Amino acid sequence: MTDLQCQETAMLIIEEYPSLTIADINLIFKKAKLGKYGSMYDRLDGQMILSWFEKHFDERCAAAANLSMREADRFKKYLRTESFEQITNLYEKKKFK
Repeated sequence: MTDLQCQETAMLIIEEYPSLTIADINLIFKKAKLGKYGSMYDRLDGQMILSWFEKHFDERCAAAANLSMREADRFKKYLRTESFEQITNLYEKKKFK
C-alpha cells in the first residue's frame, strides 16, 4: 500500500467506525496478525483491512447485544422475585389485620 492508500484507508476507518477505540484498533491488527480474519496471501490493501474492521465490529455488536439480553433477563428475574415477595408481604399484612 502506498502512503496515500494508507491515509485513505485510515480516513475510511474513522468515518465508518467512529465508536471504535484505540484498544479496538490494536486488537483488530493483533487478530489480523494471528490470522483470525483469514490468510492474507501476501496481499494487504484497504479493502482487506476494512473487512477486518467490519468483522470485528459485527463481533463487538453481537457481544454487546448478548450482554444486554443477559442483563435484561437478570433484571426481569429480579423484578419477578421482588414483585412476588412484595405481593406476598402485602397479603400477609392484610391477612393478619
